[in-house]
Parts: sequence; structure tokens; C-alpha cells
Amino acid sequence: MPSLPVKNKVWDVDPNNVGGITSTNVTTDLARTIIAIKEAMTGGGSGEVTAPYVVAASSNAALSGGGDHWSSALDIVASSGAHSWIVLTNPATGYQICFDLNSSYARRADMYRSQSGGFVGGSTTARPVAPDEVAVFVNQEWMGTWTVPFSSRVHVMASTDGTAVYVIVFVGGVCSMMWLLCDLIDPPAGLPNPTLFHVSRGGNTTAQRARVALFDDTTSMQMLDSAGAPFGTVVAGVALIVNGQEVLFSLDQATASQDDQSFPMAPVSIWSRASGTHGYKGYIPDLYWGLAVNNPGDHFPAPPAAPLYQWAQIGDIIVPWNGTSPMQVA
Repeated sequence: MPSLPVKNKVWDVDPNNVGGITSTNVTTDLARTIIAIKEAMTGGGSGEVTAPYVVAASSNAALSGGGDHWSSALDIVASSGAHSWIVLTNPATGYQICFDLNSSYARRADMYRSQSGGFVGGSTTARPVAPDEVAVFVNQEWMGTWTVPFSSRVHVMASTDGTAVYVIVFVGGVCSMMWLLCDLIDPPAGLPNPTLFHVSRGGNTTAQRARVALFDDTTSMQMLDSAGAPFGTVVAGVALIVNGQEVLFSLDQATASQDDQSFPMAPVSIWSRASGTHGYKGYIPDLYWGLAVNNPGDHFPAPPAAPLYQWAQIGDIIVPWNGTSPMQVA
């Protein structure tokens, strides 16, 4: 490919936010990480996101109700009693997500979505509920099975039209958590809902975390059918036939093109294998398969080419970047 692809959308990137700092306990590092995610998604990180999510309601275990009660890691309390939760609204599409830390283990949480933005109620001991809520994950390690302190870097990419936000968390040079919340590009006519929710998280080993950016980990990827029920989806990309076997080019191609020195990038498309929803659903905006030989944090084009840092690699996946700042992965 002689040139980089043209982006589908204009992106704000809030990069290199400090989450965990290898503190005295893992609970503090998890709390710092989720606060960094919330701040960046709502425009309060470095301020780059111009179409931020809005905090509709929250609890810090002492106060609950409408508005933002999450201002620091001290507001993050994980417990089966009084605990922290938050509801975030996407103003462009109206859907909401509810993140609920209702376990005594800080690494475990619930996430629910409401396509109508219908979360109501809630107290210091119970999250809000919505008539159309769908579980994204329940009682899962939201950022991996961390039991020891860690340092993390949080990156948020948000389209200026508000229809896509990607959250990437690195620990020790490896992608440990990824959220892709977006409307798909090129959905088929008649698709009732083009919104994709993908939430993935690795373990606390390098090998487990490396699987996040391969879509090969503890993962929830879903869309909603015409009745509002979730169905599973799968990702697809360019494949090669090698010795009669199909492989992704990212696993087989180990070097750049010898003709023009470019690295291939292929769009990540979404398909369904579920009964009644079979078929192509569209592709994820500005998300590409890259070569596995590249390192996390590599940029395209690479210095000293210009313009700098238009794309960044996080594993096998390439994401849009801000053109000015190198990605920090540790």
C-alpha cells in the first residue's frame, strides 16, 4: 500500500494519561486507572475530547444521584455494600453505559448498556436500572486479573461527531484493556442498530494481556437485534492461503513491502454468525489490522516522515492517533 488510508472520521485523541503508578496496593492503581478513563471520556483528561460523554449520575459510596461524584481515586469504592458506580451518556446517540463496582474485589465490576438512555434510580448501595438494559459483562475482571500494584497509561480516541470512542490501557508495554464503542461504517440497509460494543481485558501476565489487541481474550462483543436483544459478532480481515491453510496476513507477513516499503493495513470488519442475524454488519471506523512484527506504540508514518503520528499500533491493531504526541505504553 503506497500511502496511508484516509480516515473516515476526525478524531480527538487524549493520550498518555497516567493511571496506575505502582502504588502500595493494587486497589489504588485500579481506582486511578478507572478515574483516568472517566476523565478522558468526559473531556476532563487533557481536554482534547470535544464531543465527550456526559456523567448522568454516579455514586462514590457516600453520595449518589445525578451529576459527577467521581473526582479522584478516593471516590472509587469497590464493595458489595455502599460502593461506587457511574452512568455515562453518549450525547450524539443517546445510549448510556453503567459501570458498577459492586464487588469487594476492586478488579471485578459490572457493565450494562441502555440503548434508550433509560437508567434511573440508584443509591449508594445499588446502581440505577433501565427497562432495556443489556449486560455487557457481569462480575468480571474489567482490566484483567490484577492482584499486584501496576502502572498504566490510558489513551482515549473520540470522533468529533460523537459516534465512536476507543479506550486503550497499556500496562508494561502491553495493551491490557480495550473498549470500542462505536457506530459501524457501511452497515447494510435495514440493520436495526449499527452500534457495536466491544469490551476486552487481559490477565496479569504479558501473554494474557497481549491477546487483547488480537481480539483473542476475555471479550464481550455485541450488537442489538430488532427486538433489542444482544447477539454476538466476530471480526474479519484480509486473509492469505498458505499451504492450503487460511491465515491472517498479520501472522504471515513479517516485513514491509519490498516494492514500496509500506506496511499493509486492512480494515477490521464485523460479521455475525448468530441465527437470524447472519452476515456482514459493517466495519469499525478507522481501525485496521497491522503486522504482528510491529511493536506496540509504533507510529505511521514513523519519524522523520511527515505528518507524524497519524496512526499508532497497539498489538495487531492500528488505531487513529493525534499527529503530535508519541504513544506511551509504559
